[in-house]
Parts: sequence; C-alpha cells; structure tokens
Amino acid sequence: MSHSTIKLDAMSQEMVDTMVDYEIAAQTCIRHLRTSDRAVVTPLWAKLGEEFRKDHNTHPSKPLSAREARKAFHSKNASFFFDLAPKPSRPLEHYIRMLFAAQGAMQLLALEKADHPQGREISRQSDVKVEEILRAGGLWDASKAHHVHQLLRTEPFNTTIRCRDQLSGDVVKYLVVDHGATALKGTFYELQDESGHLKTVTEEELDAMRLQ
Repeated sequence: MSHSTIKLDAMSQEMVDTMVDYEIAAQTCIRHLRTSDRAVVTPLWAKLGEEFRKDHNTHPSKPLSAREARKAFHSKNASFFFDLAPKPSRPLEHYIRMLFAAQGAMQLLALEKADHPQGREISRQSDVKVEEILRAGGLWDASKAHHVHQLLRTEPFNTTIRCRDQLSGDVVKYLVVDHGATALKGTFYELQDESGHLKTVTEEELDAMRLQ
C-alpha cells in the first residue's frame, strides 16, 4: 500500500535528514565491522563501549529539551563522524566510535521525535529515504535493517541457559527471547523463565547468573 508524502515544516524536514544521516553512518560502520576479524572487533567493541558510556554518564548543569540534548550530544561527538567514502587504512576504532555516536544520536532523536506532532511521519519518511539510498547502492537487506545488535550477537535466540537465581539460589532455566546492544545502554538480554515471566539483564548480570 502506497502512502502519500505529507509536507513537513523546515524543522521536521531537518529531523528526517538528520535521522537518515545517522542511519546511513551506522549501516556503513556495521557493514565494515561485519567483514572484519570478529576476534579483533569483539574486545575492541567492549573496551570502546565502556569508555563511551563512562564519557556520557554525566548530567547537564541545566535541564535540556530533547532537541537541545541531541544537538549537544552531536557537538560533543562531532569528531567521530567522518567522510563515508571507503578508506581501507582507517582503523577499526574509528568505525566503532562512529557507530556508537550514531546510535546515541538516534536514541536522542527518537526522544525528540516522540514529542513531535508529526513524529510518525518523520519516522516513515526517514525509513523510506534510508531504504532508497541503500537499495540504490545495492546494499539493502530487509532482514538486517535496523538490527544493529546482530553485529556481535553472542547468545543465539531461543537458546536455553541455566542460571542461579540471585534471591533463592535455585537453578532456573531461561529462554533467550531477545538481545540488544546500544551505545548508551550497553549489551542486554531479555530472558523468559519457565512460567513465562520476562526479565531484562545486562551482559555482566547474565555472566554472573549463568552456571558454567
């Protein structure tokens, strides 16, 4: 079903264009990292991710609007964004830092968009433009679209793991039903116990719970 394009005001159009820029930057980095040596990427990802979260675990001196927060974040991370033209000599650190910066900016942009009266249309138009750009470059893969966390997935979905309940000490079986990784939140897993209850844990919490 086709959708008619709604005319956006200048600020809304700027949000669309910015979302597209961040998404293309993230996808560019992901494609490069997927073709790199996982044994090198994984520890580097963890190290730089921890540094990135520590660097951004601060609070502004005054409350910021969603738009102000996004602009401030971009300014702080402007040095991480670079020309997307392929350069084999560029180190992996650059791609990882740029991916974290793009992800973080997209999270803040999502908050800004949530308060916008045309938020849904902004999302729709940015998604369409991203797909058009990737298709034009022969890079579109619908199965991987917007799934940044697939890059370094460590626990396959539908895998059952045995853990020690931290309160009762009992052995509990969990099914891994989801997994994600963001620059600001880090790596996390969604687990379902045998009664159907869900819980979300960080990678560090999962390592502490899991029975070897």
